[in-house]
Amino acid sequence: MCSKCFREHEKRESLLASPRVSTEAPVVEKPTETEMRVDVGVDVAQEVIGKGSEVDKNSAEKMEEVVDEPPTKRVQKNTSRCFACRKKVGLLGFKCQCSYVFCGEHRYSDKHDCDFDWKTRAQERLIRANPVVKADKVQKI
Repeated sequence: MCSKCFREHEKRESLLASPRVSTEAPVVEKPTETEMRVDVGVDVAQEVIGKGSEVDKNSAEKMEEVVDEPPTKRVQKNTSRCFACRKKVGLLGFKCQCSYVFCGEHRYSDKHDCDFDWKTRAQERLIRANPVVKADKVQKI
């Protein structure tokens, strides 16, 4: 649970646990020691079960929120440094297709978790460079 969810959870618990004022006179019976132990065990079990269902509901709501938000792409502010390791690259920086600048160590796509789709780009280039060649149909005698 994140801190925000925890605070909301604590508020709900405090509202549920707050004493309610009733107009009727309470009847006080002194329970035996074994009854007290059983009651406490049942209350704890109910709280644990209740908390589990609340956590499931909260996590389901969070998942829905996460799905709705599109992923934001980070912006490289300083192009004179490597985006992965922040090492100075100077004039030798390598600009990747994902629009970030990298050092010699992180310039390859497998070294910096590149989000550019190299596979489809290569397939498109091959399709353009190699058109389909069909032979003329031969007439059978």
